[in-house]
Amino acid sequence: MKRYYLSISMLAKLVFLNNYAAKLPKYATIFGLTKADTDKVAADATNLQTFFNYVDAQKKHLKYLTSYRSHLMNGDSENRPLPTLTAPPALPTFTVSPVADIFGRLMDQVALIKKNKNATPDILKDLGIDGIEEIAVDTENIRPELKGTLVGGRPVIEWKKNKMDGVHIYVDRGDGKGYGAVPYTDLKPNFDDNFPLPPSGQTAIWKYKAYYIEDDEEVGQVSNEVVITVVGK
Repeated sequence: MKRYYLSISMLAKLVFLNNYAAKLPKYATIFGLTKADTDKVAADATNLQTFFNYVDAQKKHLKYLTSYRSHLMNGDSENRPLPTLTAPPALPTFTVSPVADIFGRLMDQVALIKKNKNATPDILKDLGIDGIEEIAVDTENIRPELKGTLVGGRPVIEWKKNKMDGVHIYVDRGDGKGYGAVPYTDLKPNFDDNFPLPPSGQTAIWKYKAYYIEDDEEVGQVSNEVVITVVGK
């Protein structure tokens, strides 16, 4: 079984880079690396961690704003004022100016280390590079392929993970509201739709489409559309 040292997950890449940057200095001499070389890797790791922290803070703030909006629109009827809005997170501050293509530079360096005669299995394992590089996934064009079936009268939407974290599944219930903006999040195939069926004897046409998600973000292209007729029991 192939073992990859670099995941397609952005969070896993960050964890990998932090470990690699922390341990690289103790092996720099035997690989012919200078302090400037290791400092660049350390700066990349620090900058990436800083930006991840900023993005996480922004996500939390967005959830807070969404909740605030909900209370503003549909809160209790006591006319109680909402608290003062919290300001969004401040922009990140970088000690060293960020430079693009962190992992491109890192992969070039790793390739040289792996070819070095001093690269023992234990060192490679300690650096987290004891494996082969993950084959890149085209997250710009990847799209789920959906299949729909009825099991016990209820829709089951089949999909394959294809190394993604999961899918966002959008549903049109045939009620004139369209697909809407709030999807179901499914992290493990397949998706069992447990939405209430129509009244007994009545039918409805439900439509499904999906996007892959990676690190909580939609990626790639929309799936094919699946159309299923459901009947109330």
